[in-house]
Amino acid sequence: MEKDLHTHTIVSDGSLKPEEILTLAARASLGEISITDHDAIGAYHHFGDLQAVAARLGVRLLTGIELDCLYRGEELHVLGYGIDIHDGPLNAYLANVQSLRRARMREQVARINEALGATIVEEDSVFPPWRDTCMMPHLIKPMLAQGRFESYRQAKNWLKENVPVATRVPKPEAAEAIRMIRAAGGWAVLAHPGFSMRDQGWPLEGVLRDLRSCGLAGVEVDYRYRGSREFPALEDERRITAEIRSVVSRFGLIQTRGSDCHIEKEFLEFNKY
Repeated sequence: MEKDLHTHTIVSDGSLKPEEILTLAARASLGEISITDHDAIGAYHHFGDLQAVAARLGVRLLTGIELDCLYRGEELHVLGYGIDIHDGPLNAYLANVQSLRRARMREQVARINEALGATIVEEDSVFPPWRDTCMMPHLIKPMLAQGRFESYRQAKNWLKENVPVATRVPKPEAAEAIRMIRAAGGWAVLAHPGFSMRDQGWPLEGVLRDLRSCGLAGVEVDYRYRGSREFPALEDERRITAEIRSVVSRFGLIQTRGSDCHIEKEFLEFNKY
């Protein structure tokens, strides 16, 4: 049974609605799918009974989330599966993080428009009612659409250099993220470790040894690395995937598969049908 356990919707930085994700999964004949928005489970709260939709389409829907956290002072992402979406402490944590993200982004919107001398980013477009987690793409895409920058990276660098903000959004340590997932009845998986191995130079063995002792249950082994700066070609993806699989097998952890799709094209490229 093929699975895609890493997808994003309009609740965070994706472009697809939850039902569209489920429909794509059914068309691709996937047996199981999970929606894992950044610091958000609104896909399961705002769009009706997704479990009923999934059942009608013949796809198993596994509840999920992607938590932004820290490990050795650097950002790391941990996926949580099988969580109780009504868990009180988890929802309280997410509400606080989402509130801080919105406050930070309101500062950024004002500073962007002031710096560029025009209303480039509209607040209404940044804060629609279904969006729980406000993220950098929500600022950069309007600037690109207005022709203010030539590339996403150029706009991102300009933001970092020219749009300072006072609001800070603290990230929990990876051990705490894993604890929250487990306390909500779920199991934790390390997301796309190839990037950490390449960007931070972390030996995967050491990371897994540390996080397994905190309750980590699995690792995202099969992942859509292709096309990234670190892994530009399909061959690069296959090499890093084989390396990760070899290490994870020695630790006896669960191995998962995820497209990390934000748009339909990414889902289709990873789940060819």
